[in-house]
Amino acid sequence: MAYIKRIAFRHLHALKVQTIGTLGLVAKATLQFDIREWLAVQAPVLAQHLPESAEHLYERHGNDRGSLVQNYAMLLNVALFSYEHSLCDDADLSDYLSHSIKSTSASDHSSEDHYGSDLGGSWDIDGFVLRSSVVLTLSVLEEFERGAIRLLGLRGSSPPAEIPMEEFVPRLADYKCTSPTWEKVRHSVHSTRKRHDILRRYGIEPAPPQDWSGRLAHIRRHRNDIAHGAGAPKVTLTAFLDLHYDVWRAVCHISREMVDRQNIVL
Repeated sequence: MAYIKRIAFRHLHALKVQTIGTLGLVAKATLQFDIREWLAVQAPVLAQHLPESAEHLYERHGNDRGSLVQNYAMLLNVALFSYEHSLCDDADLSDYLSHSIKSTSASDHSSEDHYGSDLGGSWDIDGFVLRSSVVLTLSVLEEFERGAIRLLGLRGSSPPAEIPMEEFVPRLADYKCTSPTWEKVRHSVHSTRKRHDILRRYGIEPAPPQDWSGRLAHIRRHRNDIAHGAGAPKVTLTAFLDLHYDVWRAVCHISREMVDRQNIVL
């Protein structure tokens, strides 16, 4: 029996369960929702796997009805189970289904089961949403830094050259524009360290010795664990809000640096 393969399968399974659970909760919170109409757009292949009638499980609701007990996540899981069962001739899928729900907690191999599930965050729906938000929020700053580098390649000058006297107020076309300088570095700027090294060549300090900068460096390490599948660190709403405002501070700081060092008004 291959137990290491099960780690990846349990990891996938945990992510799928939390995605379906989150979607079910979001659907419940909307004023109007019809699961068959939603699936017709989002996943037509699952729509045909919904049961023809779901007694005691509402398939839709509107704002003209009282409080109901919608369990759209359960209906989605029913459809998924039926769909995956219809693919039982697929050997790889059968292998995945077998390992993702199998438990060896009473054997000597329970750590393999739990390790895979823990990498995906187990069944922590709040954490799933917040971890996803952390990754996407940090991506805002990353793209802003890449845009600043594109502008520097277009109009900037490296110290000790004098700061351009003419003020440059870029538009969206400039922000997305390429240049020979950008083409040389575009494949390396997905690394925070390399982006910051490039910005410093133009006299821009992207990570000053301030509290918000230290917090960003700390949460980036958590982000790497999440994005690279190395773990599912605990993230609270407070941590997400701190990150949100720290990214805002970083954008403001880099914008000031661009004016002071390069006369580029972002």
